[in-house]
Amino acid sequence: MTLVIALDPGIVTGVARSDGTTSTIDLREVFARDRGEAICAFADALHVEFERDVSLLLIERPMGKLVATMLPEILAATAHSVAWHLGIPRRELTVPSIRKAVCGDARADKKAVQAAVSRAGWLCPTPHEADAVAVLLAGIEMAKKEKVA
Repeated sequence: MTLVIALDPGIVTGVARSDGTTSTIDLREVFARDRGEAICAFADALHVEFERDVSLLLIERPMGKLVATMLPEILAATAHSVAWHLGIPRRELTVPSIRKAVCGDARADKKAVQAAVSRAGWLCPTPHEADAVAVLLAGIEMAKKEKVA
């Protein structure tokens, strides 16, 4: 079975998989110790994720002020690099497009996104995982529309 994986990159990265599972990649401790090690730890975690038959990687495109998005940007680029080396197709989704797809409103807030994810039947222990599920749901919905069009 092929798998779609979605990421919400950050110091605690949410991971959602089309098999119905979620998790996080928590870089807080290692990032405080050594930033280079943190990026390598993230890449290593992705290699473990990608040992399965992954058909698509969906990544939330970081948004906001540069200082707040620098680490998520680096992590998104790292995810692209690891997936590219393994031949895994990938796509970035903007926050407004994700919110529009899961809530019907591009300006929906985080609580509305988390409520939509819950209504879709996902029980996420962390907001990072809920955000990753929103990326997954939006990406799958967009892929369906593209195949129809």
